[in-house]
Amino acid sequence: FAVLSVKTFVESQYFFHTANIAVRIRATLQASIYEKSLRLPEAAAAVPPVTLMQVDTGKAEELAYSAHVLWNGIFQVLGYSALLVHYVGLAGIGGLVMLGTCLPLNAWLQRRLSTLNRKALQASEARVMCTGEILSGIRAIRQMGWEDVFVRRVLHRRAEELEVQRQRDTIGAYLIS
Repeated sequence: FAVLSVKTFVESQYFFHTANIAVRIRATLQASIYEKSLRLPEAAAAVPPVTLMQVDTGKAEELAYSAHVLWNGIFQVLGYSALLVHYVGLAGIGGLVMLGTCLPLNAWLQRRLSTLNRKALQASEARVMCTGEILSGIRAIRQMGWEDVFVRRVLHRRAEELEVQRQRDTIGAYLIS
């Protein structure tokens, strides 16, 4: 009981401090991007600053949460593998072989997930840009009676976005299971 209590306390402190660091990293990066975007001319930005502020700083924040997994995960896999073989014996080696055969599949799924994440971001940006264009010219669209055409255009972009998200979530479910 005492060991589990200490473990829980130490882990909660670790996650608390990690969350603080992650939030500070995200806030610092967002402030830097915002400050630089104010100095750049609008045509000079290759990627919209809002995208950088939301997506890329979110990735940096996730890195802060998972940085220790890079070194800690190796020790955990080796330690648990040794315990498995020690307690189960030769049958545990079968489990390790199964784990080894799943690694290439997992790597392929991760690459596919990364590609789908990029596609989802592009689809989302296309939908947001289309919606922004519609909102900027809403008076002319209403006067000409073109609402249905533009609604279909946005719904088509949204359907594309949802399809990419469905594929991404399906692969994510395979990776988790």
